[in-house]
Amino acid sequence: MAGATLWHSRHPGRFDERPAIPIADLIGQVLDDLAPDAEALGCIDEIERCRTIAGAGTSADAQLAVFAAHEKSANRDRALDAVTDCW
Repeated sequence: MAGATLWHSRHPGRFDERPAIPIADLIGQVLDDLAPDAEALGCIDEIERCRTIAGAGTSADAQLAVFAAHEKSANRDRALDAVTDCW
């Protein structure tokens, strides 16, 4: 898959003239398509979590933000401590 992505980045517009869309929008479309099946299987709450992750980021994103905020006002070790104290 990475090879295909690299090829497409070097050859824009060759196969698909549709504009790029934000990942949150794409995930929303996929989840909308999956919703009936997810409801039937009783896992709608689980797949809806994907929407939250796409919009707000992962826990890794939050950890990086904590680190960046503390790194500015403290040394690297204290910034790392701040990250581990949150989790």
